[in-house]
Amino acid sequence: MNSLWNWFAALGPSDRLNVVTFAGAAVAFAFGLWQYRNGQKWRRMEWIAKEMDAFFADSGVTKAQQMIDWGTRPIELHPKRGTEAERI
Repeated sequence: MNSLWNWFAALGPSDRLNVVTFAGAAVAFAFGLWQYRNGQKWRRMEWIAKEMDAFFADSGVTKAQQMIDWGTRPIELHPKRGTEAERI
């Protein structure tokens, strides 16, 4: 660390300004990259939540969940058929 400080102290004023500018740009770039990645992660989570809502809103999925979760229960599989015995 001491040799780095000696190197920096040996630079002229314009070279010091260039080094500080470059370091500031590197920090700003790293921060921007971090924000971008967090934003992408958030968008992926929103997309997954939207897809899950659409999936679970499907009546077939709801009926399949009822078949798995419940023991013995009549589930209407074909709601457009005529008699109750044909629908269940």
